[in-house]
Amino acid sequence: MRWVEYKKGELDLGDDVAWVLAYTTVDVDLEEALTDLAANYPAATVFGTTSFQGVFTPAGFRKGFHMLVGGVGDSIVMKAVLLPAGEDLKREVAAACKSLKGRLGKRPDVILMHATPGIEEDVVEGIDASFGGDVAVYGGSAADDTISGEWLVFSGTERLAAGVLLVAIASNEPIYGDFVGGYLPTRHRGTVTAAVGRRLMTIDGQPAAQVYNRWTQGAIADALDGGGSVLSATSMHPIGRVVDRVMGISFWLLSHPHQINPDGSVDLFTDVAVGDDIALMRGSAQALVNRAEQVVTSCLKSVSNPTPKGSILIYCGGCVGAIMDQVQEVAAVYAAATQGAPFIGAATFGEQGCFVGTSKQNRHGNLMSSVVIFG
Repeated sequence: MRWVEYKKGELDLGDDVAWVLAYTTVDVDLEEALTDLAANYPAATVFGTTSFQGVFTPAGFRKGFHMLVGGVGDSIVMKAVLLPAGEDLKREVAAACKSLKGRLGKRPDVILMHATPGIEEDVVEGIDASFGGDVAVYGGSAADDTISGEWLVFSGTERLAAGVLLVAIASNEPIYGDFVGGYLPTRHRGTVTAAVGRRLMTIDGQPAAQVYNRWTQGAIADALDGGGSVLSATSMHPIGRVVDRVMGISFWLLSHPHQINPDGSVDLFTDVAVGDDIALMRGSAQALVNRAEQVVTSCLKSVSNPTPKGSILIYCGGCVGAIMDQVQEVAAVYAAATQGAPFIGAATFGEQGCFVGTSKQNRHGNLMSSVVIFG
């Protein structure tokens, strides 16, 4: 397994190329890069997504088209499918997972998913419907540099602006994964009393925007009257929900408030439901840097003398934006934590991962980080 940066006219992935996972920024001529790969490595499975502002690599957080290349000798098999977003997406995802299992010849150890923003919960539910919730899901939502819809997911030379990439992964060696937030709960708690989809309308019977503004001591005050985007103002203050507890340890799923509406409702980048118990979370720039090590430590906590062969990092693009002046430190911390093994990482507009507690739960969250490490 190896990391390779794509350079036009200098494509050399070596002789043993079975699959190529690619993360790229939107300034790259993606059609050219994918056509070049298809022409020179027609037997390889090539797939990936676009990333916010850069790609995490062993050489830092960099613009461009970056690849994690696996060969037959790595004993890691990956099979990919690309699906357009449709009205019956859950069923189509479930059917695609069944097909992937057949192509793989066994149930996958892990599913890597990259969806375009807005359909993530449906994709996760479709995967769980196919595998009964027994296969861990990790991944992140496609991103661009300006939240203007330039994001893409791709497989082979096909690209989609609305859809999902599913990658079934199996190996004779262990595959580890983890999903963390890196934020801490505050004393501010409440219960969702009105919500539809990703719109949080009331908390404890009061307009959600007013409650959130009070909890954050005025972080969104400027948007209360007429509404507006609060994406940056809320990056360090997500909404958290406890999805499981084990031996007194809470597993927090995070949601990012991004839009205040004139009626006092708040739009999130995840679904929320009436009856959800929620808390205001708090973070810091240093905590988000440290999270790059935390997710690896948590992932490998039960492994004696771990020696990673390679890995995939998913790191929230909103967090990258909040700590852009320290993002190179994130890449360096992660590279050290994974002992110099090859990797690539995407900065995403939504993160998916598996909580393993009293049960196994695949979930979609925001402002989070997930990782897949090959042992």
